[in-house]
Amino acid sequence: MIKIISFGQIAEIIGSTEIRLEASDTDDLRQKLCEKHPQLLEKKYVLAVNKNIISDTVLLSPNDEVALLPPFSGG
Repeated sequence: MIKIISFGQIAEIIGSTEIRLEASDTDDLRQKLCEKHPQLLEKKYVLAVNKNIISDTVLLSPNDEVALLPPFSGG
C-alpha cells in the first residue's frame, strides 16, 4: 500500500489528507484516484514521490509516500 498525502482542493475532493492505495507506478495511481474521484480529472496537480516532485512515470514501492500537490500560489 502506498501512503498518499493530499493538500488543499485535492484533499477536499478526496475527503481526507491521508489515504492508502495499491499502485504499481504513478500512472496507475493517478488512474485509480480518478476512478474513485472523477473530479480530479478537472484539477491540476503534481505528484511528489518521497518529497521529490516528478514529471515522468515512477515505479512505486510499498514504503513510498506520494503527495498530491495543488498549484502553488503566494508571493
